[in-house]
Amino acid sequence: AYFKPATSLNPETAKLYGMNRLTVMRQIYYDLDSQSSIDMGLFINGLPIATIELKNQFTGQTFKNAIKQYKKDRVPTLKTPLLGFKKRALVHFAVDTDEAYMATRLSGDKTYFLPFNTGNHGGRGNPDDHSYETGYKTGYLWEKIWERDSWLDIVHRFIHVQVEEEKDPDTGKTKTKETLIFPRYHQLDAVRKLVSKTQLEGVGKSNLIQHSAGSGKTNTISWTAHQLASLHDDQNEPVFNSVIVISDRRNLDKQLQDCIYSIEHRRGVVE
Repeated sequence: AYFKPATSLNPETAKLYGMNRLTVMRQIYYDLDSQSSIDMGLFINGLPIATIELKNQFTGQTFKNAIKQYKKDRVPTLKTPLLGFKKRALVHFAVDTDEAYMATRLSGDKTYFLPFNTGNHGGRGNPDDHSYETGYKTGYLWEKIWERDSWLDIVHRFIHVQVEEEKDPDTGKTKTKETLIFPRYHQLDAVRKLVSKTQLEGVGKSNLIQHSAGSGKTNTISWTAHQLASLHDDQNEPVFNSVIVISDRRNLDKQLQDCIYSIEHRRGVVE
């Protein structure tokens, strides 16, 4: 895939970006031994990026039924490579007309789905007073998330593998844990608002993002820092010489460094 260049200095790169083919497939048969299928798949240049189970309240089913399907019937095996962690599809959505949830690793009953909703005036879910053309509360998925430029941007600058080392208290052995990070809606929204506001207003402004405990501040900070570091103005000049992240806890410092480094592996990006 070719991703959107940070500047307009190279027309060839922009041309290649425009040639990416984003496609949708209905009823993906994912099991080599059976006729089991998933409702929908999203592809970039033929590579599967997301699978989606769609439910409709009018038929008596909700996202909960989709989650149950993923946990019970969508267990990764050698004969279901589409479902394997880091092998094919990167994220799996359970969606109905009102709510959306997502998971990046399918592992049977241990599969953990996170909400992917916009929030409802300070509460959970999605608001009734939306303006999506689809007419459904989850219309933002089609209009804002899976829209061509947005989807390529998420794959390019948000999805990454987080590697953590955990020490077993009994054996003393250290094992590595990998997590594929896909942004929650509020994280994506916060980063994009901060970057577009900075692009519009320039430097020297103060902005505040209120982030509740346990909702992924580290990733929001890391994505924002990473994207501000490569932000250019209309004259193709870098907006910032450097980005400094200040935190109030030492363990958070290490967390932030590791997180920013996992997004951008070039030497010298994080000091």
